[in-house]
Amino acid sequence: MQEHNSLVGAPKWRRSRGTILAGTLAVTTVALGAGLALTAVPAFADVVPGQHTLRSSSEAASNVLASPASATAGATTNFEVSFTTPAVLSGANTSWITVTPSTALSSVPTGAYLVGSACRQAGTSGAGGTGSAASTALSIELSGACSLGAGSNVEIGFTANAPLSPGSLSFTVTTSDGSALAASNTIAVGANPGPALTSFPHANVSYPNGAIVNFSGTDYVFAGGRAFQVQNSLALAALQRVDDARIQTAAAGTIPPNAAPRPGTLVFTRPVNGVGTIYVAGTDGELHGFATPTQFVRDGYDPALVVTVTNLSGLSIGATAGFEGPADNAFATSADGAIVDSSGAYFVFAGGRAFSITSPDSLAVVRQGDKAQVLQGAVSSTQMSAGIASGVLLSPSGPVYVSYDGQLFGFRSMAQLDFDGYSGTAAVPVPGEGGLAVAAYQGT
Repeated sequence: MQEHNSLVGAPKWRRSRGTILAGTLAVTTVALGAGLALTAVPAFADVVPGQHTLRSSSEAASNVLASPASATAGATTNFEVSFTTPAVLSGANTSWITVTPSTALSSVPTGAYLVGSACRQAGTSGAGGTGSAASTALSIELSGACSLGAGSNVEIGFTANAPLSPGSLSFTVTTSDGSALAASNTIAVGANPGPALTSFPHANVSYPNGAIVNFSGTDYVFAGGRAFQVQNSLALAALQRVDDARIQTAAAGTIPPNAAPRPGTLVFTRPVNGVGTIYVAGTDGELHGFATPTQFVRDGYDPALVVTVTNLSGLSIGATAGFEGPADNAFATSADGAIVDSSGAYFVFAGGRAFSITSPDSLAVVRQGDKAQVLQGAVSSTQMSAGIASGVLLSPSGPVYVSYDGQLFGFRSMAQLDFDGYSGTAAVPVPGEGGLAVAAYQGT
């Protein structure tokens, strides 16, 4: 932060706008017969003309009031400074008004305005120039149509970030016709608590693939954000032979989500009932089965991301994926783990968002964990900037994250991953955070 020193008298940069011969006496010699008389002429009579002249005066603005009463350090704040003019101010005389904070603001003021008498003015420009806005001073040149009589009530408003450090903030007002500074009341600047900490999203709120959540005594396993009911204890036992998720309990009154699974979600029931068909959730809300393993591989899906469910939960079964053709491949459904060569630029999909793979080394790292066949297609800017679905586990180099409400939450340990219900969820290898915000959270 640039250091700001309290100003004494008029600001130096204002003084440079005209030459001020304050306190100087011009000596006029007058012959009075037998002697000489010395006559003192006011200093401002001999001011050398400049762009603006700060007229020497002991008068200052009065009734200076600043608001709000309090602000948060570094936070965007709407400030207002009101005062009573010490003399006539007008654009015709290239008058100006400067408001100076006692401590530098942490951003340049914006949206400045002036209201007083019949004067309404937006911005800093006026008859005398463009004015200026800086963290250390705001100067407004009055417009040609603006005239304020002596004793007029004036309000200047602007938006800026409060000083970064807690303490007291006040403003002084200087006008072109009143060189004395007039100080306002103080504004209490409180400490900034920093970003709000939230709680880590357990699997009973983010609903990741493979999560097992108990709703009012009934267990459900999740795939693509949809809850698939576990029919009985035998089905649960079969599920838990392949799904290591620790069962979570839903908040009281929560209803199991029953919307169609997110497009591209892969499910099958073989560990529970022996049926080996793998299905993909299509963009039409139906499940489409793969007729052969070759078809599954050719369509660009990652076999590690197939989710075991105990039944198909009454979802409609559509045409086979082969019959649908490219409309059901991993790129068309933005499936987790889909790798796409977009005219030489590579992307991997997770949660409906395309993550850019920027180098051959990054591609090699992704390919170590993602066995999907690379597809060809034009990845759009919309896919690159799409919001990410909640409950997707991401494993870039280093930390493991889960997505929730558009942010990424990093696991602090494998014990946390297990305790919070994610041990049954396969992670999608991605090259990095993809520009998504990483949330700060409380607890472990």
